[in-house]
This record gives sequence, C-alpha cells and structure tokens, in this order.
Amino acid sequence: MVEPISPLRGGLVVQDGVTSTIFRFDNSWTALDFPLPDGPMTTNKGELDFKKFNLFVSSWKRVMLLLNHKITMTKQTNTFPAQIITELTVFTAIGAAIVAIVPNFNLTKYLSWISTDERRLKLGVTAYLLFVITALLLWGARKALKLPLSWFMYATMFNGLIIFIKFISSPNTYGKLSSTSLIATAAGVGLLYIFGATCVYLFSQGKILKSLSSASKSSEEVKLLFAAGTFVFVNFLRIVIFLLPPFSKTATATYLSSIFQGGGLILSIILFLIILGVVEAFDRAKNDKTTLRNVYILSVSMIIIFHVLWAIFVRSLGVCGC
Repeated sequence: MVEPISPLRGGLVVQDGVTSTIFRFDNSWTALDFPLPDGPMTTNKGELDFKKFNLFVSSWKRVMLLLNHKITMTKQTNTFPAQIITELTVFTAIGAAIVAIVPNFNLTKYLSWISTDERRLKLGVTAYLLFVITALLLWGARKALKLPLSWFMYATMFNGLIIFIKFISSPNTYGKLSSTSLIATAAGVGLLYIFGATCVYLFSQGKILKSLSSASKSSEEVKLLFAAGTFVFVNFLRIVIFLLPPFSKTATATYLSSIFQGGGLILSIILFLIILGVVEAFDRAKNDKTTLRNVYILSVSMIIIFHVLWAIFVRSLGVCGC
C-alpha cells in the first residue's frame, strides 16, 4: 500500500520504509554500524551510502574466498596424494604377479645363455623386475611431490638394496616355512625396517637428537653420525629381541640368524648404506613438513609391500620346489 507523497522524504513511501525514488530508510536516525574504517554506511539523513556498502560486500567476498582457499589447501596438504596411492596399488598388483609367476617359469629354457642354476636365475630375474617397477614408482612419486632428482637417486638406491637383501640374499629355507611362519617373519623383520625409517623421520623433523643437529659439525657429518647410530641401535634391537629369549626360537629369529651367516659383514655394510640412503632422501624433503610426511608414508608403505611380496615369493619358490 502506497502512502501520499511526503515533502519531508521527497518521494512515495511504501510500507517497507523505503522510498520509491531514493533508496532511504523510513527512520532518518537508523544507521548500520558495520565495522568499516570509514564509519557507518548511512548518512545522518538515513540515506544508504552505496559506495561504503559495496566496499563492505567486496571485503567480505575477499574474506570468504581466502577462507575457502585456506580450507581447500588444508585438505590438500593433509591428504596423501591420490596419484601415489594409485601408483602404489598398481605397483603391488604387478609385484604380486612377478613374485607369483616367475618361480613357476623354466627360465633356463628362455635364458639359456646365462650360465647359472635355475634357482639363482629366478632370484635375479625377480629382483631385476621389482627394481624396474620400483624405479618407475619412485619417479612418479618424485613428480607428484615435486622433489629434486637427488631424492629419486637416493630413494632408488636404498629401495634397490632392500630388494637385493629380500629377494637375492634371503636364507635357503624356501619351502620349509609354513604360511604362518612366513607372515610372522615378514612382520617381525618389517617392523625393524619401519622402526629405522621412523627414527630417520623424527630426526629430519628435529624431534629427536636436536643437540646433534645443532652441534658444530657439517650437515654431512651429522647425517653420517646419525646413520651410524641408527644402524647400531637397530642391530642392538635385532640381537636383544630376536636372538635372546623369549623370541630366539621364532621363525623371525631363524631368518635373521641364517641371513647373517657367512656374509654378515657384507650384509651389515648394505644395511648401513640403506639407512644412509634413507637419511639422505629424507633430508631432501625436510624443508616442507607435508612433503616430508608423505615421503615417510611412501617409505613405510613400500617396506610393507616388499615384505608381503617377499612372503609370496618364498611361498611360490617352496611350492615349485626351488
């Protein structure tokens, strides 16, 4: 319903308190005190200052956009990259096919030019194929996490050495271990690897041995000292946990004893190089906490996958009588 023209308000006044010609509030003393630096958005006559109102709206739009961007970035940084999850899934599937199929092939028939026995040939071919797909996985991870080439080199090095130990230097107990013993052995040894990787991760974060990091030594000396200390500590745990009661009679203890027999010095050197490679790889990612965390998750995931593949491989070799 429209009221008559009011000479005081200069237009037709409608029931909602706004004139039809000029956007005015019915009460001339009404003021919207929004927190703008230039004061309220109405004049002392009650007229809405559109300039200030537009400034207010645009300011809040910017605030909401920034908040939305921050929430989106937080979700992205707190999530392990989907690309690497996909690559790990494909890697596991291809690796499982390799360790299950290769032991059942008569490789000497196809690789007769290699002068070695069937068993060693299967070990070598399996390790080589696993190394190839590992390198491809790490290259994809490097792209996804935007890491330097040196990270790829160190990551490939220590993962290649793990493959060498697990699939070439393993003990001659194929076919003698039950499925339960294989799983227990893979879990026990895998935990030692994960413990070592976790120590390196915490050191790279600065959560342990801060005095070593702040010591008057070069970064290379610090990393070398830490790698040596981690190697000694992990081996101490190996001896205390698996070579002394009550775990000295377990399948894991048997595996560790047999793998260190004969070539213990060489194996120790390889294990030290693995730890040093992990230290160097993590050092390349420590400038960004999210990237470092993702590298740690990737490393632990690959350790678990390698030990699962090892159990399948050993079982496959036992079934085929190799």
